[in-house]
Amino acid sequence: MHEKLKNLLILLFIILIIFSLFALNKATIVSNLTLQSIDGKTIETSDIEDKVIVLNFWATDCSTCIKEMPELVKLYEKHSHEIALFAIAMPYDIPSRVVNFSKDRSLPFDVILDTNGKIIQQFQNVKLTPTTIIIDKNKRLSNTIIGEISYQKLRDIVSKLL
Repeated sequence: MHEKLKNLLILLFIILIIFSLFALNKATIVSNLTLQSIDGKTIETSDIEDKVIVLNFWATDCSTCIKEMPELVKLYEKHSHEIALFAIAMPYDIPSRVVNFSKDRSLPFDVILDTNGKIIQQFQNVKLTPTTIIIDKNKRLSNTIIGEISYQKLRDIVSKLL
C-alpha cells in the first residue's frame, strides 16, 4: 500500500510538471490597445499588421529612460518598416513635459500619453521605468524587459521576431 501511494504521488508530480511546462509555453495574446499620440492620432494596435510592436514605458523624470531614448531612435530608424515603436509616458508624467521632450529631441516614433493608466493596466500595472514590452507579429507577448536595454540586445530580440 505504501509503495502504491508513493508511485501515485510521483505520477501526480510528473503530471503537474508537464502541465506547468505547457502553461509556460502558451504565449499571451495581447488584446487591442487604443493609443492616443501627442499629435492627436488614435492608433489601434489591432490595425498593425505584419510588424513587431515595441512598447517602451518611460517618464521624463527617469534618467535611465532618457539615456536609452537614442537607442530606441536608432532601432526605429533601422527597422521602421518592420516594427511599430511607441514611447508610452507613464500616467504620472506631466503631459506638457512629455510633449516638450518629444519635440526637443524630434522623436521619429509615436509618443503616447497614458493619462488615465489604461495602457499600463493591460500589462499588470507597469511600475518601473523603463519597461519595454515586445509583441510579435501575431500579437503574442514575446518579451518584457525591465530596466535599461542596449540597442544590441533590443535589436537581437526584435530581429528574431522579424
